[in-house]
Amino acid sequence: MAKVRRVVATVLVAVGSMVLAGVGSASRASEPWWFDLPPGEKREMAAREDVYRRSSPPAPKDQVGAREAVQQGDPARPAGIIESGEYPDPTVVIQNRWQGPAGDGHMAVFAGAYRDRPEQGLVIVHWYDDQWRFVRGRPVESPRAQGSLRITGAGDGVLILRAGSGDELRFDLATATFVD
Repeated sequence: MAKVRRVVATVLVAVGSMVLAGVGSASRASEPWWFDLPPGEKREMAAREDVYRRSSPPAPKDQVGAREAVQQGDPARPAGIIESGEYPDPTVVIQNRWQGPAGDGHMAVFAGAYRDRPEQGLVIVHWYDDQWRFVRGRPVESPRAQGSLRITGAGDGVLILRAGSGDELRFDLATATFVD
């Protein structure tokens, strides 16, 4: 009986070692984009993603059909200016956003200001692949501290934004910069 226990214990240790070795060998490339966020923000982001995932219809099996649906105006991903202030980072206050096709994928631009510095407007640009999977993102501050930004128009690859001060700014989607 003692021999059987030793064999079972040896097998369990070997299996546990293999599992831990597999977990430790995961590369940074396989980690989600929000991996480096502080723990509280990760939980909030995961909860929002879970709600979104449960409320979205399942993806079509035919990926060609899915790509055509997105390009023709997927109701789950409308294009244009969207009056939504939702954003997973509590350090910013978002007024609205614009999203639409960009190159081989899609782009979303969130407009607003920092919560602790409401005089400093900013846009946060997210790039997505053709299946709306997050690729990368970055914040871009307005050239001058003019207050929170709101997207008021879009055309010819340029977003028109109105600052809290009333000034009008232009944001070039191709270069992701403010232009004169």
